[in-house]
Amino acid sequence: MENKNNMTPNVIEEEGFSVKQLVSYFFAYWKLFLLSIVLFVAVAFFYLRNAVPSYNVVAKILLQDREKGSFSSSADMLADFGFQSHNTNVENEIEVINSLSVVKGAVYDTDMFISYALPALNDIPLYKEYAPIKVAYGADAKGNVDKSAIVNLEAPLSLLFNVCENGVANVSYSCYANEDDVEPTEYNVAIEAFPYVLETPVGNILVEKNVEAKGFKGELLVNILPLDVATRLHKSTMLIAPLSKMTSVAQLAVNTTIPEQGVDFLNAVIESYNKVTNDDKRQVARQTEVFIIERIDSLNKELKVMETRLSNYKKDNQLISPQINAQETSKNKVEYTKQLEEIDLMIKSSEYLTEFVNNKANDMKVIPTTFGLTIDQSLVALINNYNKEVIERNQLLLTATEDNPSLKNSTTRVQQMQADLRVAIKAFDGSLRAQREAVSALLALYTERYESSPDVERELLTIERECKIKSDLYVMLLQKYEENALSLAVTANNLRCIDAPENFGKVSPNSKMILLLALFAALAIPALIIYIRESMRTQLTANDDLAKMTALPCVGNVPVKHSVKKGKATIVVRQNRNDVMAEAFRTLRTNLQFVMKKSSGKVIMFTSTTSGEGKTFVASNLAVSTAMLGKKVLLLGLDIRRPRLAEVFGFNPELEGITSYLAADEKDTAILDRNIIPSGVDDNLFLLPAGIVPPNPAELLSRPNLDKAFEYLSTKFDYLILDTAPVGLVTDSMVISRVVDAVCYVMRLDYTQKADVKYLNGLVEDGKLEHVSIVMNGEDLKKKMYGYVRDRRGSNPYTGYGYVSYGDEKKK
Repeated sequence: MENKNNMTPNVIEEEGFSVKQLVSYFFAYWKLFLLSIVLFVAVAFFYLRNAVPSYNVVAKILLQDREKGSFSSSADMLADFGFQSHNTNVENEIEVINSLSVVKGAVYDTDMFISYALPALNDIPLYKEYAPIKVAYGADAKGNVDKSAIVNLEAPLSLLFNVCENGVANVSYSCYANEDDVEPTEYNVAIEAFPYVLETPVGNILVEKNVEAKGFKGELLVNILPLDVATRLHKSTMLIAPLSKMTSVAQLAVNTTIPEQGVDFLNAVIESYNKVTNDDKRQVARQTEVFIIERIDSLNKELKVMETRLSNYKKDNQLISPQINAQETSKNKVEYTKQLEEIDLMIKSSEYLTEFVNNKANDMKVIPTTFGLTIDQSLVALINNYNKEVIERNQLLLTATEDNPSLKNSTTRVQQMQADLRVAIKAFDGSLRAQREAVSALLALYTERYESSPDVERELLTIERECKIKSDLYVMLLQKYEENALSLAVTANNLRCIDAPENFGKVSPNSKMILLLALFAALAIPALIIYIRESMRTQLTANDDLAKMTALPCVGNVPVKHSVKKGKATIVVRQNRNDVMAEAFRTLRTNLQFVMKKSSGKVIMFTSTTSGEGKTFVASNLAVSTAMLGKKVLLLGLDIRRPRLAEVFGFNPELEGITSYLAADEKDTAILDRNIIPSGVDDNLFLLPAGIVPPNPAELLSRPNLDKAFEYLSTKFDYLILDTAPVGLVTDSMVISRVVDAVCYVMRLDYTQKADVKYLNGLVEDGKLEHVSIVMNGEDLKKKMYGYVRDRRGSNPYTGYGYVSYGDEKKK
């Protein structure tokens, strides 16, 4: 009957990394993994034993930042003046703290360009206070040390001291004696007394004994680094970061192998930072002081000039107070205007009086007294006397004649008084006109002052304002001078240490982490190597490889028989033997029942891609296993180009066989019967050799005689098992496949190429082979495990016991 095995074998996409596959590798190569674990763990313990521990020293600091509410400084009094600004940005100050200049100051102040260590596999660092010998770079012949000489050191200098029991120490070092030297010169010096000035080509070094480190003997390594090199080295171990964006608090930390040195270093960094920032402040304050003094002197001179100008202006304009002078000028102007009007009125009266007395018609007449001439009382009295005399004369004229002496005398007196009156009026008129000129002049003066008073007041205000500005600026400069002097005397630090530097314990090496990493590496590296190695293989290495590349069913797995010489086909299935090989072929025999194209199928063909994959071996042993069931089995050698059955069963390879029948013109079945021979292994197994190798195998197999032969043989035997030629070399097997019920395609692990699987897929898809099943040959039992197996692709409805690779799934 038709079976699901007839379906087209679509290629299955390869899966990625599989944990199950990794586990299979672990069990298959457990010795390699165990060796890797032992090796890596040993290396980890060796590293932990010799590694120098590193400690984390941390300090919490507060940086000045007005915006985030940190502390202020007395120097902030100058901020509003514009000379200094202390709106410190925390991020900027963190960069300043982490700058080379600040770190260099800390390294220089604490002599951290000099390090002490005990020589070992990894030199064991010593704190300078515990070192048996202390050194100082930059000494003179008398032992005086100038530490600033370290800036001249260009290359590191290593000193190896060997301290003896008697207190004598030997020191050895190497350095370049001259600039032209190619190799450094080795020096050895014996020190018998301390302190000792060690003279080297790169500078003198003062060597002193540390009296606190008693009883020390052995070697001590002292390294002196150039200041820049030591600065960068210590800077790389320091870390500073703000605790949050809302505050100006930061954490300053350093990783060091000596906790005490880390504490000293952080304290020195804080001190160096404050020193740098305070020096900047003082420098600005000094520059501010110079500027203020210069401005005070300049303003003092300008202020004197302005005060002199103001005084002269007031004098020139007769100003005591602008308000008082304005009122007086206005009052005088009104008063002189009134006087001028009165004088003009009297002048008109005087002109009228002069005209009246000079008119002949008015002689001996009374002069009117309503001219307003009340200013000059003498003239008024003169007029009154004149009028009185005229009246008396007129009275006499009424009673006396012109010759009357009294009348004549009266007339004479009137005429005399009239002449005096003319003179008096003329003098009065002249006096009025002179008075008018004087009043007019005064009126013009006050009128001019009145009209020019706004300009004068404005100019005065301008001068006074300039004087006030310079005066206020002068006062302010004096005040700022005192404030600046205070800022020079008292300078607040930009950085305040909240929590002093403290050792928070060892951070490296982390023993647990190192061991875990070692264990991980011990498992991961071999697994990765194995996985890459397996992934790069071009041969099939496990059933999983086959399952990823084809959907064709695998009906059996034939293990390796290590007792059989490699490449030699032999019979491994024996009667009354129940070993692994026999069980494998029983499984294959059973599974083939499910892949026959019809229930009465008898013809099974074995082929492969190339020779050497074990198709003859598998076909022969399957034939033996089937014969042991009591079935009559015929094993046919249809690999007529290179027959191999004679090697397996030990008969004469020159015997005639099926080629004689195929080449005959007549279909004489007697030829077949004559050439069938017993196998010698089992009574139910018979052999039909290939016979003489013909010159035209493909044409011979294409003849109808092949079909007739199988029709005849099928009547005499229960099963016909065919050993055919490899399909990758010749087309013989494809020609033979027309007469078979099942095709068993043999593949051999670690031999068959993965490309051969794709080649098989192409044959099936093109219809050149049908009802194909795969037999996997060459499984190494040393790399397998026994388990309950089910076809993982679900294409076969069978279950059974078998040996499978660790990559196979075990499904219940």
